[in-house]
Amino acid sequence: MSADAVLQVRDLRFRWPQADADCLDIPALDLHRGDLVLLRGPSGSGKSSLLSLLAGVLLPRHGQVRLLGQDWQALPPSARDRLRADHVGYIFQQFNLLTYRSALDNVLLPCSFSRRRAERAKRPRERAAELLARMGLDEADWRRRADELSVGQQQRVAAARALIGAPELIVADEPTSALDEDHRDRFMALLLQACREAGSTLLFVSHDARLGRHFSRTLDLPSLNLARASAPRPERRRA
Repeated sequence: MSADAVLQVRDLRFRWPQADADCLDIPALDLHRGDLVLLRGPSGSGKSSLLSLLAGVLLPRHGQVRLLGQDWQALPPSARDRLRADHVGYIFQQFNLLTYRSALDNVLLPCSFSRRRAERAKRPRERAAELLARMGLDEADWRRRADELSVGQQQRVAAARALIGAPELIVADEPTSALDEDHRDRFMALLLQACREAGSTLLFVSHDARLGRHFSRTLDLPSLNLARASAPRPERRRA
C-alpha cells in the first residue's frame, strides 16, 4: 500500500443475505490523500452499499477494504468503531442530526466519540463555531435545535460535523439531492475548500453528472462494478 493511500479496495465482492448473486464486484479502487472524487451511479446501482463497505459498516463476502492500511475485516467490531470514529467523517443523505440538540452540539459529537479528533480540533468548541461560521450559519443559529433549522442549514451542520477534527476521509452520500442549483453550488464550494484546507480525501456520491466539474476525478460505479455486467462471470478462486 502506497504511503499516501487513504483507502484501498482489492477484489471486493458483496451480496446481501438471501441474495442469489453479488450486487458488488469491484476488482480495485484507490483513494489517495487529498483526492476530491465524485462517485456517480443511478439509483439502485449499489452506491450506498459500497459506502457502507468502505466505512467498515458492512464487510465484504470476499476481498479487502483497507483504510489507512487497516483491513476492516481483520478488526473486531469495537476496533472498527474506533477506526471509523477517528478517521472517517460521514455526511448522510438525510443528515442524521440529533434533532433535540443544538447545531453546535451536533458538530461537536465526533469529538465525544474520538479523542483523536478532539485533540486534532485543539479547542473543539471554538473549532465547531469556526466551521459553522465558515459554512455560513449565523451565531444565533448555532444555539437553535437542529429541527428548527432549514434543510440547507441542516446540511451545512452535517458537513461541519464531518469535518471537525480533520478526518482523513470524508464520505458524502448524496447530500445535495434536496437543494436547488444555487444552494448546491454554494455548498459544494464550501465543502471542497474545507477539505482542501484540512488535507482530507473526499468521496462524494451522486447521480448528478453536472457535479463533475467540481472534482479532480470522477468514477462511474456501473463501470467499476463487474457484478452489473450483463454476461455471467465464472466464480474466481479464493486466495
